[in-house]
Amino acid sequence: MVRLLHRATPNLLVLITLPIFASVLAFSQPLTVLHTFGGSDGEFPFCTLLRDSAGNLYGTTAFGAAGYGTIFKLDTTGNYTVLHTFLGSPNDGAYPEAGLLWDRRGHLYGTTAQGGTTNGGTIFLLAASGKETVLHNFTLNGTDGQWPYAGLVQDAAGILYGTTSVGGRYGGGIVFAFASTGKEKALFNLDGNGGGAMWPGGGNLVGGDGGVVGTTSFGGSSNLGTVYSLNASGEHIVVNFSGVEGEFPYAGLIKDSTGNFYGTTQFGGDLTCHAPSSGCGVVFKLDATGDETVLYSFLGSPDGDDPVAQLVLDKDGNLYGVTKYGGTGECQNEADGGCGTIFKISPTGSETVLHSFTGGADGAYPEGGLILDAEGNLYGTTTNGGSSACNGNGCGTIFKFTP
Repeated sequence: MVRLLHRATPNLLVLITLPIFASVLAFSQPLTVLHTFGGSDGEFPFCTLLRDSAGNLYGTTAFGAAGYGTIFKLDTTGNYTVLHTFLGSPNDGAYPEAGLLWDRRGHLYGTTAQGGTTNGGTIFLLAASGKETVLHNFTLNGTDGQWPYAGLVQDAAGILYGTTSVGGRYGGGIVFAFASTGKEKALFNLDGNGGGAMWPGGGNLVGGDGGVVGTTSFGGSSNLGTVYSLNASGEHIVVNFSGVEGEFPYAGLIKDSTGNFYGTTQFGGDLTCHAPSSGCGVVFKLDATGDETVLYSFLGSPDGDDPVAQLVLDKDGNLYGVTKYGGTGECQNEADGGCGTIFKISPTGSETVLHSFTGGADGAYPEGGLILDAEGNLYGTTTNGGSSACNGNGCGTIFKFTP
């Protein structure tokens, strides 16, 4: 069952169980640019940042330095350090798009979308000493999957879990486990035939009901994406996206303390929105019974368009996120223009645009998720803007935002 809390076009025949809430614009809150990328120190950070207990930020850039991407650290004084420069195939990874994962020893783990022995992508370890090691090389056109765009999660036993966007036995990607012994195992080969899930995007897995829950950008009964769960009994499709309830979820889900999941879809929602694939995307809630509620449908300008990043939840039940396009900035000439936004969704489904990126010093096109500190400050990245480097489009920024 799908229930919509917010839609701006009442003439479509859908079930609306709560009042329609208008978007509110608020631009007075301060955004601080913590670092502006210049190319030689990295380009195009797609990642969600990682923050340690001291407040230092860690992440990846997909390009820059030697051309194949970087791992970086930004400390609390603003000192920026490139911790590793990727060198590409055959001995190193290339083009990391996902964020990083800590272990108890202070090591960082992550994935690169390409690179490795056959250019199928890698799992890597960056030790506390600064030494980077490729732990696994995904095989191009192999059964172990290829091109992992999502990051890793780790269980209590230290086993790492993740997905590849394609490859595997059927070509639709895999869910894998990687043990400390150095062996990677395909736990499940995504197929897509018969309405199954296929082609995971950039979203990390999250635990649920004795297994993992994830999203795929395609597959399902309408081939517009799924939420799926995977446990000992196999794959279960929880949501088949099909239009007004969203299309093409790229980001992963987050889970609250009561077992509800929250996520975004890149398209779908209000199908009158001018996005090329019909609809500018939605924020949705999925309860423990599998009932999906659309909390908000984006309209492009001024409220945002194309949410491709994971959400973050505060202690009061408010959701925060970013849209890649939309807002009031003037970065594009086409109909679905705008430089992107930071938004807030209240527990009742009211959206507030907290910041519209301008494409200037504040950046443009945020694609990584936000993180939240104990004081309620948000941290994130933009893939472009910040300066005139990178062919005049800017190489991206790291920012702090105080709601």
